Parts: sequence; structure tokens; C-alpha cells
Amino acid sequence: MNVRRGVRVVSVLVLALGVIGWQAGIGSAGPSDPPVDETTTTVQAPEAPVTPAEEGVAALAGPVGYTNGIQFGKGTPTDCNFFQVDLLTGVMTKISTTVVRCADGYTFAPDGTLYAYRIPTSVDTKPGPAALVKVDTATGAQVVVGDLPVMFNGGMTFDAAGNLWLYSFNPTDPSTSGCSKNFCLWKVNPANADATLVGGQDTRFVGGLAATCTEVQAGTQVATGPAPISRLDRVDTATADLFKIVDLKGVGGTTGLDVNQTSGLDYDATGVLWGVGLSALPGRTPLLLSAVFRVDPATGVTATATLTLDNSDFLGQVFGLAVAGLACAAPAAVELQPLFTG
Repeated sequence: MNVRRGVRVVSVLVLALGVIGWQAGIGSAGPSDPPVDETTTTVQAPEAPVTPAEEGVAALAGPVGYTNGIQFGKGTPTDCNFFQVDLLTGVMTKISTTVVRCADGYTFAPDGTLYAYRIPTSVDTKPGPAALVKVDTATGAQVVVGDLPVMFNGGMTFDAAGNLWLYSFNPTDPSTSGCSKNFCLWKVNPANADATLVGGQDTRFVGGLAATCTEVQAGTQVATGPAPISRLDRVDTATADLFKIVDLKGVGGTTGLDVNQTSGLDYDATGVLWGVGLSALPGRTPLLLSAVFRVDPATGVTATATLTLDNSDFLGQVFGLAVAGLACAAPAAVELQPLFTG
């Protein structure tokens, strides 16, 4: 089944910019990353007041991730806030003090630098190039590295060898982007944003990338029937081909909070795979809420918690997820022994 431009994919683009009805949904995003130093916030004595933001960070109970998102009805479609997320509970803490340009594909480099890519300002105007950015984890501030090809939401990750991969939706024609497919894989130079096209495909929307110590994986989605099917795929970084690992499903196979859309994906330091996106909540209004979920890559079972901000459901959409993740050992050096004869 081809997912053609202007049909199902249009709803993805609108969602990516935060101007969507609650009933749409297709996509995912993410990365896999080496360790960075996490700062632990200590609650001060009464004579040294603690700000609400610091209190929120101090209350985080589990592994944390970084993302950005837009709250529906607040700001413009390109205005996001930068958040830290408690992955176990879904509690979000706003880090940015002013709005930032919405970005996607958050991922940590081997040296601990947080990268993302900014999407163009609007789907209502002619698409322009995206931009690779470095992000300050303390403020959410972005520094532009360089322009990327024209693209909208997708996923980005560093692999175990330090290569940066970006799999994204192609909203334009090949003469502009160089890619003839709907969804394109690029190898990106993090030093200057130079992007080399690997290939692409037309059948599955890629919303997030993550990497183990041996391969790159993608959170993908295709619309079949009344609801989209979310899947974890293996990415062939030589061809951009996708190979099914497992379909994602709720606890118990069909019950629980099913993953309706993935917009971020990453492994933590213990090898646990986490994602953010939208989950279906039967009997709830709105039907779809932003959530964080834990994935069992062997079974596809997901355990989900809704994202909350200031003790309420986060009524909006988040893009990208970066976690201080896997540290993969370098291949052992081979010592050549001299051969003696005689």
C-alpha cells in the first residue's frame, strides 16, 4: 500500500506543526545515544528559595528524556516549549523560559551534544529547507549548524559508530530534494549539516529513529483500515529499506493504551526502549492523548503513561525524544603476532 502525498500524509504534516484535530494520527520519531552527564537538582534550605521548575526536576522519579511540544490553543503552529520528561511517570517539566522553534529528531551525539532538526514554518506556504541545530539541555535554546534538505517530521539518531541518520517525510518534488520517494533516509554530517541521500520508500511513515549497538531501528506507521498500525522496524542504512521487527500493541495484546502514533524513540542506558506519541484512550475525551511508552522489542507490548504538565494531561503534541542512552563498546583491537619460521 502506497502512502501518497496529499492523502494520509497530509494529516501527519499538520500534526507535526501542532494544528490538528484530536482524531488524526500517523507517525513516530526518535534516536539512540551515548551517555551525557545528568544534573541532579537538590532542594535548597528554606533561606534559598527553589523555583517551581527546580521543584519539578527534583521530583522526577525515573530515567529522563528530552522533547519539545506545542499545547493546542496556545501560541502559533511553530512555537514549542522544551521539556524534560520522567519516562516512568510521564511527568513533564518545562525547561525553556521562552518559546523555541518546533524541532524534531532529538538525539544525543557520542560527546553528549543534543541535536535536533527544525522544520519549516508552515505547510501553508512553499516548503523550505529544514535546519540541523544543537540544543542546550538547560534552556532549550537552539544554535543552527546548517541547512538540511526540504523535509517535515521524521526521526534522527546517532548509531554506535557515530554516524548521524535522518529518516523524514519528503513534501516536495525530486528536483528540490533530490529524493523521489515519499520518505527519505539521509546520512548527515553533524559538523556542517551536509546531507547525503541514501534512498527511500513510499509505504511507511517514519516518525522516530533509535539505535542499538548493532543496528538502527524505526518507529513506523501505515494506515490500513479504521486505525493506523504502529510498528518497530529495522533500518538498512545502506538502502533505506525497512524490515519488520514487531507490531506495537497494548498490554495484553489488544487492551491497555495502544500506541496510535509514535513521534519519538530512544534507548536508555540500560537498554530499555522508550517512545513518545499519541495513545488511544477508550472512553476519554479527547480520545487521543500524548503519552510516553515503554516497548518490549521482542513482543511489541507497550506500557503507556499519559504525559502530564502541572498535574494535568498535556493537551498537545510532542516531537522527538532523546535519552542519555546506550554506551556501546568499541571493537577490540586485534593484535597481530609475528610469525617466525626457520
